[in-house]
Amino acid sequence: MPTHMVKPAFVPNVHVYSCLLIQNDLAQRWRGRYNEDTDLCLQVLSAGLCTVLFNAFIIDKVATGIMKGGNATELYRGDGRLVMARSLERVWPGVVETKRRFGRPQHVINWRKFDTPLKRRDDIDWDAIEQAAPKMRLVRKEKVKSPAVQRIKREHDLKLGIPILEGVAKHKIVQGGNVPGGHRVLWDGERKPFITPMKECNSIDLRHSDVVADIGAYVGTYAIRCARFPVKEVRAYEPTPHTFEVLNLTTLPNLEPVQAAVVGDDRDEIDLFVSRGIGVTNSTVLSRRKMGAVTVPAISYEQAVAGATVVKIDVEGAEYGFPIVQPHLRALIIDFHPVPDMDWKAAADGIIEDILAAGFTTVVEPDWSNGWTCAGSWVRPMDEPPGQCEPLMQGERCCGCGVPLIRAGCRALCPVCFESWYKRHRAGFSCAEVLASA
Repeated sequence: MPTHMVKPAFVPNVHVYSCLLIQNDLAQRWRGRYNEDTDLCLQVLSAGLCTVLFNAFIIDKVATGIMKGGNATELYRGDGRLVMARSLERVWPGVVETKRRFGRPQHVINWRKFDTPLKRRDDIDWDAIEQAAPKMRLVRKEKVKSPAVQRIKREHDLKLGIPILEGVAKHKIVQGGNVPGGHRVLWDGERKPFITPMKECNSIDLRHSDVVADIGAYVGTYAIRCARFPVKEVRAYEPTPHTFEVLNLTTLPNLEPVQAAVVGDDRDEIDLFVSRGIGVTNSTVLSRRKMGAVTVPAISYEQAVAGATVVKIDVEGAEYGFPIVQPHLRALIIDFHPVPDMDWKAAADGIIEDILAAGFTTVVEPDWSNGWTCAGSWVRPMDEPPGQCEPLMQGERCCGCGVPLIRAGCRALCPVCFESWYKRHRAGFSCAEVLASA
């Protein structure tokens, strides 16, 4: 396990696999042809006993599904995986479901049904035990030959904000998300880069006088699009260290990246729970998908949206603690997220009722059919305030990259940005020469 990973030393009442230490006088026994380890764990837990999965001590083994032969050849060939999953579901109805995971049939278990607490033995004087550090040390293997392990390490590095490319997480510029000229997104060097869906954001017509607060900006897909329009000001709040560094690579006079988590109270820091992968689901709300936590600066919602006319909120479940409707807002874009152990749908409906009661009308209505479509947008009539971003509106700086230009008197792009923007995006922009002193 990489030394920078943050995990509890052990997790009770879950599946124990690969290497098991079993109390031999248990009444429960191995049985069946498939999933013997999972079935044994469920037997133990159903009897009111505990299982303990250790993270502090692990074994060195070949990753599951890589080695040929054995079960892969004899049991899982053809529809073997479906048979395997169904057989466990028949033995444990209501606990096990068969779903499609990892591109194949897979059993899925609700381990939360089991909450038996661990109990200390009565025959040990726990107070007399010396609380000393373990006599062991971790050794990090820097050179890893396995491509699979290299990929896992990259995911872990991205997850916890470990610098992996000259101080900034690995990224590439892509066209997409309706961002003029494209923008930087995280990239692992192999798979297709993820671009934040923008349907709800695109539904709101921008004004050059708008002040936009992008809460949960990620790598800045919406923030950069607004800044290049250009609006008067964009404040982009992103707490995850490595995604903030990528966002911060775009420099425009009307774009202010802020490395902070927006919260519903007045605390000045908070734990950010990180998930596996590129950080798109990192959140201040804990869920079972999260792998660890880092402490990040925090800012209150009221302070974050002060003076804003447009607010976009995508914070993976923290939105339910915000006083979302504020008197100066004319447009709202909110991505609602399921939260474990909470009636989040009722909370979302309550927020929408407050939005409509405040005079907003629905532009895009949330579709509750799956977790990727629970976003919506709302607007209300409001007079346009004075003021614009003069350096960009007067062509003193490039609306694409912010480089100083020979004043064009209107929105303008440097020759490089002019060539890289799609025709539909550069309509209304002139091409101006870069100021020699730049």
